Amino acid sequence: MQRSLLRLALAVLATSIGTPATAQSRVATDVAEILGTASPDAVWFVRNGTVHAVDGSLTPRDTGLANAPHAVSAGRLYLYPGDRVHEIAGDGSVTTHPTPWPYAGFDANAGFRVWRRAVSSTSNEVLAILQWSGLQWSESRNGVTDPEGLARVSRILVRPDRYIVMFDRRGRTEIHDLLAGNTHTGSDSGTCATTWTWSRGVLTCAESTAGLADAFDWFEDRGGFGYIALPRTWGFGGHAFDVREDRPGRPVVVSRLVAEFAPFPYDGQPRPLPAGTVHALFWLAGGAVPFADATAGGTRRIVSWDGFGWTPVGALAGLDTPSVVGELGNDTVLAVREPWSGAFRLVAFDPYTGVANLLASGFASAPGAGIPFAQGLLFAADDGQHGSEPWFTRGTRDSTRLVADLRAGAPGSQPRSLHETGSLAAFLADDGTGTQLFVLDEIELDWVRCPLDGHYYRALAPLDWRGALRAARLAGGTLATVRNQAQLDWLWRTFGPRDLWIGLQDLDRNGVFQWASGEPLSFTAWCPGEPSHTAPGEVAVQLVDRTGQCAGGWNDTAASARFAAIVERAAPPRPVETVGPGCGTVGAPCGSLGQATLAQLAGRPRLGEVVTFALDLRMDPLLRTTGLLLLGVDSTAFGPVPLPLPLAPFGFGADCALRTNILDSSLLWLDAFGRGEFAIGIPWDPQLVGAPLFMQGIGFTSYGPCSKSSDALRVTLRP
Repeated sequence: MQRSLLRLALAVLATSIGTPATAQSRVATDVAEILGTASPDAVWFVRNGTVHAVDGSLTPRDTGLANAPHAVSAGRLYLYPGDRVHEIAGDGSVTTHPTPWPYAGFDANAGFRVWRRAVSSTSNEVLAILQWSGLQWSESRNGVTDPEGLARVSRILVRPDRYIVMFDRRGRTEIHDLLAGNTHTGSDSGTCATTWTWSRGVLTCAESTAGLADAFDWFEDRGGFGYIALPRTWGFGGHAFDVREDRPGRPVVVSRLVAEFAPFPYDGQPRPLPAGTVHALFWLAGGAVPFADATAGGTRRIVSWDGFGWTPVGALAGLDTPSVVGELGNDTVLAVREPWSGAFRLVAFDPYTGVANLLASGFASAPGAGIPFAQGLLFAADDGQHGSEPWFTRGTRDSTRLVADLRAGAPGSQPRSLHETGSLAAFLADDGTGTQLFVLDEIELDWVRCPLDGHYYRALAPLDWRGALRAARLAGGTLATVRNQAQLDWLWRTFGPRDLWIGLQDLDRNGVFQWASGEPLSFTAWCPGEPSHTAPGEVAVQLVDRTGQCAGGWNDTAASARFAAIVERAAPPRPVETVGPGCGTVGAPCGSLGQATLAQLAGRPRLGEVVTFALDLRMDPLLRTTGLLLLGVDSTAFGPVPLPLPLAPFGFGADCALRTNILDSSLLWLDAFGRGEFAIGIPWDPQLVGAPLFMQGIGFTSYGPCSKSSDALRVTLRP
């Protein structure tokens, strides 16, 4: 990699020191539920009856507060036990705001509101809303403009941006969405039974209170999101048309569809449903393209509305039971069933062009609804081999894969309650020891966690054996060590079938194979007749793909051959991690001030963002310290010199070592103790994505022979 590839803007900032805690994927055990998430990197959850919080440090903190009605707004969790509102930050700190009203209802929009029912001067019920401005409470009716009030209020559904109220007025049942201003009613002439009203999030006009209450129940069960239509031909004794939203503006229709007509979300006008039995109906492309699964004339098809009628989707011919996993750009990621096998496929479907691209197949059940994460979708799926586990896709076949195998075998860990904070994803899963809260850093999407040893594995693009070993070490690991048959089976199932380098080698050509990790060779799985040494240079070992002969067994071959390779590392990957320790204490005049450190303070290593680091050389304040930051892209060698390189011959402490090649350097301003901060601005350069950047700080004093080196950091750049 050339010097120009760095192109990193270095800027020395103010002086302050901080060291983040070490992150880990499994954050907490015995978790009952996730209450919510917010950016940047805040997760709130319930454990042992109390609310906990965790931020980017991934260190959970117990607030000591019991779970209560709650909502998330402006990066805070608001908890309302009845006579006060607790405002909880991502780090677990709590600010309490007493409220003059006892509990009636609560939401957290624009700070937070509480509401109550009150009786007006005309003895009609009204909805009074009390909102916290950050300094004081203020009362507002927010959309309640009817002077007659809301007579005989029977139901109230509170959402962050709406108050949906069901009441009786003038002998008629109505539902109003007060805050959104969606107040729709039927005819005052008593023709409510023969008319219907369609509106986003609002259901109105019914003579049958029971029927409307049923529809309200469905609406409430889905969290207050949705579209509900009641065409004139249905009445209220039978079916309702129900659409939920995964997120606001993301309509997904679900079941309960036995009807002649269906209004379309983008214009609210009724059109005929597909002929026959409608099993499911969806609106794709933000509500613009209707899409259905229907059986007519004994044939089940996936059809779409072309503006004039329903036509079969040719790219999905022969498939059925579609469900929406999520949307990526113009594509909708769908799970569809193969009737002949019962297995499910995952496809990226463009509803405008009708083109469908296969992402993965062979799923034992339909993959669940995903969440947007790291420019892709994170979702739960069962591929028939690992059980239900977390998966990820960016809408291409190459990017679609298992993220972690958290529990070996069926039924898997059953990931659920998926949330994202921006750079982290949080979900609940059962790893065999109970319900755990897992937090996934986006860099872990490049790796797969093995449930047998807890190590992390990934496959590299084809390289020769030595190149693969170097790339593995740059990634913080080494070529995989195979310790038993169960692990070998898992590796082959996860990364095969194809030829794959592992870490076994006989580069010394003495007939003794050794692991690159240095572990003893205690297990072998040679194919019949191997190792053969049939040609000079057969000194490296691969998992070989010999269908019907030796699939997944070992074969020795020339190290110059190019194969994909399996990398293994024990610790979970992180965007910023320590490569090696800094100098320990040294003698006078440095004193016993401790080991030099380099740590990330703030920011994420993404293109276009700024990351702040702190260097602390722990120097004697009587000495003037000059700091130097070294930047490189290789921790294995500096030209022909292997790394790490001992620095003792150059006047440093005995345990100091250079751990990066040097492609760039910058002087740093440090205080009297050798402390300072600096920032790296990462440019928008696609070549940088996935590239490791290594940095190390060193310090010299103007008076006396005192020099120190910090630990080195590996920074993996993300898109």
